[in-house]
Amino acid sequence: MRVALLILIVGFVAGGCAGIVAPFVNNPYAGTYNGNFVANDGRTGPATFQLTNIGNVFGNLTDTATNQAGTLNGSMDTKGVFNGTAAFPGSSHAVSGTFSKSLTGITGTFNGTGGYSISVDVNKQ
Repeated sequence: MRVALLILIVGFVAGGCAGIVAPFVNNPYAGTYNGNFVANDGRTGPATFQLTNIGNVFGNLTDTATNQAGTLNGSMDTKGVFNGTAAFPGSSHAVSGTFSKSLTGITGTFNGTGGYSISVDVNKQ
C-alpha cells in the first residue's frame, strides 16, 4: 500500500513539473532577416536578425559612420509586439514597439528611454 501511494505521489509531482516547460510556439515572424536600421541619434547602417519560433530576437547592427557594432535583442510575440534593448558601445536603451509584415520582410519603429527611437526595415532570407 505504501509503495502504491509513493508511486501515485511521484506521478503527481512529475506531472505537475511538466507544466513548467514552455510550450512550442510557431511564431509567424520566425526566420533570418537582412536589411537596414536608422536611429534618431544619427546611427544608421546594415541590420541582420534571427527570430526564433519561440519569439527570441537576436539582432546585429553596424553603424556605418563609426563602424561600431551594436545589437537589438529581445522578444516578440506572435502579433509582432517587440520588447528589448538597443545597445551600442557607451549607450543602451530599453525599446518597445511592433514589427509589421511588409511585402518582403518586416519593418518596425521602436521607442525607448529618453526619446530614443530606432527603425528597422529587413527582408526575410
